[in-house]
Amino acid sequence: MRRETPSARLMQIVTSRRSAFLQQRRLFARSLRVSSSANRWADALSRQDVAAVVAEAQALGLTPILIDVPPDLRDLTWLLERA
Repeated sequence: MRRETPSARLMQIVTSRRSAFLQQRRLFARSLRVSSSANRWADALSRQDVAAVVAEAQALGLTPILIDVPPDLRDLTWLLERA
């Protein structure tokens, strides 16, 4: 059985920081396990094929929104300092 709490120390730090970020903004998230073979969009995105995901979403009648994540939210130096 999978737990939502990661066992790796650095992942625990990331998870804790993510939780605090979400709570401060009154956002809620739920984790679910999706097998790699069933997650076509994640697979395409991991290969930088955004166009394929957008096209499939639009074919399903969805309106994808591309979000530019600010550099300060992508900065992981705080994590590397704890490694």
